[in-house]
Amino acid sequence: MRTARRELAVVLVLLAAAGSAASAEVVRQVRPTVVAASYFPLQPGNHWVYEKQRPAGPTTWEVTVTEAGASAPQRLYETITGYFSAARQVRVDGDDNVFEWSGAGLHEALWYPLAAPVGTRWAIRLAPVPLASPFPDCVTGSKLVLASRGDTVDVPAGTFGNVVRVDRFSPCADAGITSEWFAPGVGLIRRDETTFAGPVSSVLLRADIGSGRLPRAAYAATLG
Repeated sequence: MRTARRELAVVLVLLAAAGSAASAEVVRQVRPTVVAASYFPLQPGNHWVYEKQRPAGPTTWEVTVTEAGASAPQRLYETITGYFSAARQVRVDGDDNVFEWSGAGLHEALWYPLAAPVGTRWAIRLAPVPLASPFPDCVTGSKLVLASRGDTVDVPAGTFGNVVRVDRFSPCADAGITSEWFAPGVGLIRRDETTFAGPVSSVLLRADIGSGRLPRAAYAATLG
């Protein structure tokens, strides 16, 4: 009986660590490219405003990195709200890998390896959040691929080069994110989704990132 209990405990520990092990394996398998500025800037105070263009008319949604971060052994996470519905504890390492903390020990899940080579594939998982909206259900379990690097994308906040595009294959057949575009030093600038009402796109309207504000104010010089 004691042996059976011991074996059950080992199985539970292995299952709890499975998500972290899968994330770590993806990170180990890829060799990051050189990135001058993060594609997912997480400085406290950063704020993004997006316009969701949909058949029923445009709406806006916002993402904020709050001042309050969460500490785990040997790691520091920032609180980001609005990106995937509820507030989440997220960190970005030196190779531009984006992780979410599960809230238990050192277990974390990989969101994006944004410095990985084109063609890199992985699966995304979100930490469960009680009372969260149904939106994350079409995110968790999605298969992702880093589809392109070096694109130029126009959105209301500006024109951005060296953009990374991530394509998704959602577990939801008729809803979910299909593609996302990230600009260096800015973060997410566009997100395409499928919905019951048809396709929708979210584009960056404006942002406050570090000491910079987007869109940048135009200026003119007059020579007399």
